[in-house]
Amino acid sequence: MNSRERVLTAIERGIPDRIPLDIWATTEVWRKLQAHFATDDNAVIEQKLHIDGFAHVAPSYIGPEIPIHADGMTEDYWGIRRRPKEYAGGVYHEQ
Repeated sequence: MNSRERVLTAIERGIPDRIPLDIWATTEVWRKLQAHFATDDNAVIEQKLHIDGFAHVAPSYIGPEIPIHADGMTEDYWGIRRRPKEYAGGVYHEQ
């Protein structure tokens, strides 16, 4: 079963040969994976990890401007507030 067949089978509530895999990693994680696999080609890393290569599709946001609060928090169109938090490895937007 190839990746496409595996994903479509899972979406259709069938039984694929294995669970389809995807990866959403931070820049810091990608750097560590690149060092581990000695490549800067993320497609090579995804192949080695047997990632099935989902296509992530999202429409562009065209609603009202997203507010930024006085304390630095942003609020998305779902009303979820996030604050930028700096760590040794980078900046994350925590809820």
